[in-house]
Amino acid sequence: MGSEVEETLRNLLQHGGVTGYVVVNADGIPVKFHDVPYERAVQYAALVSDMTFKTKKYVKELLPAPDNDLTCYRMRTKLGNEIIVSTAADYTLVVLQNCHKRDKK
Repeated sequence: MGSEVEETLRNLLQHGGVTGYVVVNADGIPVKFHDVPYERAVQYAALVSDMTFKTKKYVKELLPAPDNDLTCYRMRTKLGNEIIVSTAADYTLVVLQNCHKRDKK
C-alpha cells in the first residue's frame, strides 16, 4: 500500500471511538488490519464482502440511475458499536467504531 494510504489509516485511528479497521481486497481477503485478531479480520472480510455485493445490487435496483453506485454504508447497534464500510476501486475499508467513546471526547 502506498504511503498516502498508510497515512490515511494512521489518521483514521486518531478519530475518537475508532477501535480498529480491516482493508479488504476485491477477492474478499483482508490485506491489512489494526486491533482486530486475524480470525476476526477474515470474518469481517467475508461477511462485509457479501453484504457489500448485495447492497450494491439493491441500490442499483431501488435507485436506478446510470452513475448511481454504493460508496459507503454504516450500521449501528443498540449498544453503540458501528461498522462503517467504504468502497473504492479494488478495496473496501471496514472501520470499527465505539460511538460511546467518540461521544465522550
